[in-house]
Amino acid sequence: MEKNLKIAGVSLIEVMISMVLISLLLMAVASVFPRMSSHRKAIQESDIAKDIATETVEYLQMVSAVPNQGCPSLSNGTAERYVYPVKYTIIWDVTCTNNTGYYPVAVTVSWSKQGKTHKVTVTGTVQ
Repeated sequence: MEKNLKIAGVSLIEVMISMVLISLLLMAVASVFPRMSSHRKAIQESDIAKDIATETVEYLQMVSAVPNQGCPSLSNGTAERYVYPVKYTIIWDVTCTNNTGYYPVAVTVSWSKQGKTHKVTVTGTVQ
């Protein structure tokens, strides 16, 4: 009498194929992490630039609220601010052409990263 034996298990070839597929998957996942980090850094730098521009507009509004200062005291200007390791250049432009008592101001914050210049502009009004 012959016994019909079924061998249960996984062959060596199946194990090797699954190991190759898992290693390819792990390499793909590992290659994504440096890109995610650089994108996060770029978003953080942009957020810092927006905060600097907003603070500058608020400062100009506060300075313009001082009596008898008028628009001539709010001339255009530039400044620099360091938030390690990035140097941000701040440029503000006050337009004094209208006679309404409210003057538009545009604050542009720029910075360089890997040879490429990035900019953020915030606008507001001053008295």
